Amino acid sequence: MEYAFLLVIALLIILPSFMTMRKQKEHQNKLRNLQENLAPGQEVITAGGMHGTVVATTEGDVQLQIAQGVVATFDKMAIVRTVEAEQPGEARDVDNARVADGTAEPVESVESAEDSQR
Repeated sequence: MEYAFLLVIALLIILPSFMTMRKQKEHQNKLRNLQENLAPGQEVITAGGMHGTVVATTEGDVQLQIAQGVVATFDKMAIVRTVEAEQPGEARDVDNARVADGTAEPVESVESAEDSQR
């Protein structure tokens, strides 16, 4: 009876740890795959939040165009995700998303608020 109790306790400790490690490993593999398969023209986001378009890649670096005529070199490890293309009608930011799902009211523009006061 005592051995069964110890076995259950051991499973309760080991199983969550194993599941967490497995998810982390999957995330690392996805990130590595993304970084290895960067292609020119792909829009990406760096770990620091910099948005840019891939211009060229080398084995360890990637050149991103971050503004018209401005190309910066980043380590491939800095690339954390790609920018997904927006679908037509998709909300562009948090406030628009809240308006779209009905949890917030749209805000009037400054011009229309001034017109209504006259």
